[in-house]
Amino acid sequence: TRMENLRSIAARTPAEDETVASLRSSLGGISVMLSAVSSSVNSGGNSGADAVFNPAEQMNTLVEKTREIFEERISRKEKMHFGVIVGIIGFGFILLGSMPIVIRRRVLNPLRELHSVTEKMTQGDLTGVLSSAGEDEMAHFRRSIRGMMDSFKELISKIREASVGASENASRLSDHARSLSEAAAEQ
Repeated sequence: TRMENLRSIAARTPAEDETVASLRSSLGGISVMLSAVSSSVNSGGNSGADAVFNPAEQMNTLVEKTREIFEERISRKEKMHFGVIVGIIGFGFILLGSMPIVIRRRVLNPLRELHSVTEKMTQGDLTGVLSSAGEDEMAHFRRSIRGMMDSFKELISKIREASVGASENASRLSDHARSLSEAAAEQ
């Protein structure tokens, strides 16, 4: 079951699969070496080592150390994922923090400009300047207000021309009425 646990832990990424394969081959080599040492100890090669050397215990220790290595690698991977998640959340907060700036630049500043120009228009000042840069709704609205200002200017110009013409006609009528009045008084 320990080897099954190791396999389930190790089957995470291709890089970890390569590490597992390398460790398995090392474990296989160590296992062969332990078997050879064990058989030599059991055959009487070194009677003092018999009590100290236990191949099964050595194998269990090696498996535990291998498991610790894999758990450490998984822990690093989880920490990396946690770091990515924290980074994404931080980026989200930065976006949320920058929204008021964007709203101010894209909506409030053009509205304040329009308000200022329309206030001047209500007082009779048609000299306000509105930029028409962009293709958003505010740019279209500014162009419409500017077109309305141009129409008012043209209308006021025509009214001035008409009033000058009416004034001249009134002056001529007044002169003509005086001359008629003088002619009637002479008769």
